[in-house]
Amino acid sequence: MEHNPKATICITTYNRANLIADRSLYSALHQDFDDYEVLVVDHGSTDNTEEVIKSYSYMDKRLRYHKMPVNTGCVTEARNLGAKLAKGKYIVFLDDDNMLYPQYLSETVKILDETHDIQAVGTGRMIRYPKYEDYAPPYSVNEKFISLDWGWLIRRWVFFHLKYDKEVFAYEDTDFGIEFTTYYQFDVINKPLQVAFDDGGSSHSYPTEKHLIAMEKFLYKHLETYNEYPKELRFLYRSYGRRYYMAGHRLKGISYFWKAFWTLPNWHYFKHFIAILFGWTIYDYYMDSQERKAAKLRLKENKII
Repeated sequence: MEHNPKATICITTYNRANLIADRSLYSALHQDFDDYEVLVVDHGSTDNTEEVIKSYSYMDKRLRYHKMPVNTGCVTEARNLGAKLAKGKYIVFLDDDNMLYPQYLSETVKILDETHDIQAVGTGRMIRYPKYEDYAPPYSVNEKFISLDWGWLIRRWVFFHLKYDKEVFAYEDTDFGIEFTTYYQFDVINKPLQVAFDDGGSSHSYPTEKHLIAMEKFLYKHLETYNEYPKELRFLYRSYGRRYYMAGHRLKGISYFWKAFWTLPNWHYFKHFIAILFGWTIYDYYMDSQERKAAKLRLKENKII
């Protein structure tokens, strides 16, 4: 009789042969927990990703590899497929350029094993920028708006009920989190058990027209919910403003900055609006200085430094 592992680490990847072995795959295969598998879902890579993964799978039978025939430009489909192919009782998604601490599975699995009314566990995350580090707690302000992206250990049966929505892929993690918290409960470990590397090159930093359409679909889908939480709506509007501005839609970007301020006026958000009026260079400099200060404070508050 085939033994199904307790957990699945599902790595979704696309053309990252140069990174996956040293980051996500290395950390996935070096957990201090025994009963798990590693599933790599290749979203149609055209580089030598398959060759790299198979060179490891020959040596480690915990590793499985599945290649999608084409890249659909939407990570949601790769994640949904990973949930379908996984054999573990629990599943955690891992982006190909990020890492898990060795004790990640042992600490998160323990909570799901012992607490049956909890369906997901999140942990803190270190974020490594080119010039500084930051600490991201499992969720920021409101439990309704958790971002169920990579790094959350989830009971796999949840995916019989919920799926990542490909129509809102620009915010698919928050969309999934809103749907999840409507039905289920979660727990968190407020210490870093993951590492994210942010080089500023994500689709969120440089959105395409396709991403902007998905953003508007997300807003239309959840605006009624956001209206009940003005602080979260204000943050969302500011985020939209930055992304529209970076995509070349300056006036629409500025309008979202104004919406952010007017949703729940305060001096901090007014400074954001004024800074963007002087152009992206001034705004980016202002944001960089603010984020570095905030990062240092978060590291200190969470006793990382």
